[in-house]
Amino acid sequence: MKITITGHTSNIGQVLFEHLKKNHTCIGFSKSNGFNLNDPSHMQQLIQSALHSDCLLNLAHIGDLQSEILKHIIDKWKTSYSLKNVITFGTLATKISPELLHTIGIDSVYLKQKQHLDAVHDQCSMQKPFGKQIKYTMLRIANYGPKTGARANEPSCVAEDITKTIDYILYSDLYISNIDLRRI
Repeated sequence: MKITITGHTSNIGQVLFEHLKKNHTCIGFSKSNGFNLNDPSHMQQLIQSALHSDCLLNLAHIGDLQSEILKHIIDKWKTSYSLKNVITFGTLATKISPELLHTIGIDSVYLKQKQHLDAVHDQCSMQKPFGKQIKYTMLRIANYGPKTGARANEPSCVAEDITKTIDYILYSDLYISNIDLRRI
């Protein structure tokens, strides 16, 4: 399988890139290897790579660019392209009550960008009920990695939780629209 990954050198991105490259051809797009997705020519390179891959992991959070990537894919995709899966990384914070969000002090701009991403993902994933199409999956994660200070006792997802979930999505015959991943 050929997999295109945005943000492949970020914390979660690097874990996924290393995990997936053991059995797949992985192509990474991030600042560390010279890609600036704010540059239209770099965005076009990413979109072409994704369309000719089996899967796109839409991980890099750069303002509203995750949403823009989804819009480009839906506008350009044809059944002749290889792309079968688009897995976008969001946050479970978009589903948490405002009162709780206030207590953890989430950045309001970040939250608005991720809420917009949820809405764009929903548009993509609900285009048609059956037939040949891209499977758009939103993976919303709560608390990745260890927390410190007042949040030190909160349960957190670890790399293995995320790699197992990605493997499940990649190898499942089901169309999985949303997964909310958290420890209890």
